[in-house]
Amino acid sequence: MNQKVKKNDQILLFPGAEGWEIWSGSDELSLLKASGQREALTVEGVPKGYFVMAFPVRDVSAAPFVAATGDAEMFPDLADLHLERSGLRAEQSAGSLSDCFTLRSDEEEALLLPLVLSPPPEGGLPKRSPNAFDVSARCFVFPANAVVLWREFGRWVFAVSDKEGQAVYFQALPGASFDAQLAREVALGSAQLAMQEVLTEPVANGQIWIGEDEIAPSEDSLETLSNLLQIPVGCFIKPAPQLPFKMSKLLPADIRAERVARKKAQQVKLAIAAAVVAYLGVIGFLAYRYLDAQEKTELAEKRAADSNPIAEQVTAFNSKWEELKSVVENEYWPVELYYNAYVAAPKEGLRLTVAEMHNEIQFQDGQEAELKRFIVLEGESPKAEEAVQFGEDLAKSSYFSEFEWSIGSPSPTNKDTWRFVYRAELTGAL
Repeated sequence: MNQKVKKNDQILLFPGAEGWEIWSGSDELSLLKASGQREALTVEGVPKGYFVMAFPVRDVSAAPFVAATGDAEMFPDLADLHLERSGLRAEQSAGSLSDCFTLRSDEEEALLLPLVLSPPPEGGLPKRSPNAFDVSARCFVFPANAVVLWREFGRWVFAVSDKEGQAVYFQALPGASFDAQLAREVALGSAQLAMQEVLTEPVANGQIWIGEDEIAPSEDSLETLSNLLQIPVGCFIKPAPQLPFKMSKLLPADIRAERVARKKAQQVKLAIAAAVVAYLGVIGFLAYRYLDAQEKTELAEKRAADSNPIAEQVTAFNSKWEELKSVVENEYWPVELYYNAYVAAPKEGLRLTVAEMHNEIQFQDGQEAELKRFIVLEGESPKAEEAVQFGEDLAKSSYFSEFEWSIGSPSPTNKDTWRFVYRAELTGAL
């Protein structure tokens, strides 16, 4: 009992002769603790590891039968029908409390072992949820064609095995004493199995399994059982249990609900983790975009700073150019302006007496702000109509399209002529 639990050991909570036992191991199980507690909830000291709980035989009803078919797909339905006829239908709301095991099968028939678990009472499940459940009778390897008895929680139970050493039937007996009544119960159960053709060969021997601290039944009791079964019966040391090769599908409602809740909680955690990952991804993307934009901004600012001297030079050049524009650009030469005004004037009678073209730089806050060009044309015409027509022609001229003309009405002179003064302005930013 002082066995040390290893990391990969499997843990089995098993019904012992007087109370729950804890077994552990990998290939073979060894007794770790005999608690003496009969309520699983009160058992302490269950170590970590793959945890299996074996229900006592008293909590299970076994109903073996021979199915007249070898079609495995029909076995679950046939097992449910057999349990219903036997009045052993499991409670649907209490979890998965039934299972069916195939003990032998051929093309024409099969031996099936359906069993039903009673709903665990309050305190019937351990504090730590087991990974799997099974039945104590399925955790033993039995001798072939035998009747085997052992004690669980102070009561005797028995099982009947076939030629392969499989338990084809098990039952908890009503009394705690190994007496004649117990012998008759065992004999009756064995006889019924033979009549149902569950056993293909007759029972050949009987064994009473006794633990190290248990007292063996009396010789008279063993002789009574031997006479009723008509087979030899003897006492043997109870073997260590072992986990079945294929675990049952039993799953009480409380454990199923806990697993569902745990699964939902895990899904919620995964959803939250996915959301966090997505959030971090978005943050990372935005951070990348921000850093990229910042890098581009810094590069643009650097380029702008590098180009400032050039921009200042360009501005200064443009300013000087505007000052020289009237000289270097022939379209603003006074001769060109006068010529185009002459072209727009009528050919007879009208003459220009004044033609002024000049530039004026206006200042704002002490700095050059604007360059204005002015044209002033004065003259005389024998007819007022010709003077008005001349002003209109100036305003329509494509050459003077960028000028804004101020065309006043002609006034008479003492020479029987009409005097006119026309002004134009061209404004451009330096």
